[in-house]
Amino acid sequence: MRSMHTSKLRGFTLIELLVVITIIGVLASVVLASLNTAREKSRDATRMSQLKEVQKALEAYYADNGSYPTTGGAWRGTSAGCYGGHGNNAIPGLAPTYISAVPEDPRPSGSSCYLYRSNGTDYMFLAHQTIESFDPDGPPAHPMDRVNYNQQSIAVYSPGARSW
Repeated sequence: MRSMHTSKLRGFTLIELLVVITIIGVLASVVLASLNTAREKSRDATRMSQLKEVQKALEAYYADNGSYPTTGGAWRGTSAGCYGGHGNNAIPGLAPTYISAVPEDPRPSGSSCYLYRSNGTDYMFLAHQTIESFDPDGPPAHPMDRVNYNQQSIAVYSPGARSW
């Protein structure tokens, strides 16, 4: 006699699959958003490190020469398309003697770049409009001050250049 027992195949319903795919999509977008935030903070940390490195090189230059590398009081950009795009010559005489190369912003765009200005007595090296993880209510990034809260800029500078 034949058994009336039929085998039931178990599988996922279309609704269950759609729910799982939706959950995976939501989790993936949360992870990607967190990854972008981490990248922004990483670039900001690089900027702060580069500004401190230039500050040390400028102080070494000053110790040897009695003045800072001068630009005649004009702003000079380190990246192409930014205030003349001077590259290593943005800070005259600094590279390669005091620093291997004048750094460029990790993500330069137009006028959002590194700028240098000096009259010989005072200087400012500025990450101009580049800070990505900007918090206008947070404390300044010590030992640098935020120069302009609306422009997301930070700088290293001599005391006389603070008002520039």
